[in-house]
Amino acid sequence: MDGSAAGSTTAAASSAACPHLTSLRASLISITRLQVSPAAISQMGADLGNIERQTASLKDVGGSAGAREAGELTAALRKITLAAQAEVGGPTPAHLAAVQSALTGMKDTAQPIIGQLKAVCPGS
Repeated sequence: MDGSAAGSTTAAASSAACPHLTSLRASLISITRLQVSPAAISQMGADLGNIERQTASLKDVGGSAGAREAGELTAALRKITLAAQAEVGGPTPAHLAAVQSALTGMKDTAQPIIGQLKAVCPGS
């Protein structure tokens, strides 16, 4: 494949991925601004569910592109899910601290990815 064909293939893949990337970026931004509290559980659940769906969709659309970032998001998502399940199962200050710690980890993971997503789909 020549350079122009490779470029158009990459552009088409980026174009196909942009709706997923835009949705993922919106949820990442939302979750990085979220304060852990019982009132935030519903929004946290919605954001985490969307992050999971969009990350899975991007694996289908993008193949190996972004695989490391998807893996990092999946690992951070898993930590939040486990901490939140423990909190729901038996709310304690320690469980709430674990949710906060996992959310902080997600924020740290998400910040550079948010910038990358904006660069790939600048109109979003």
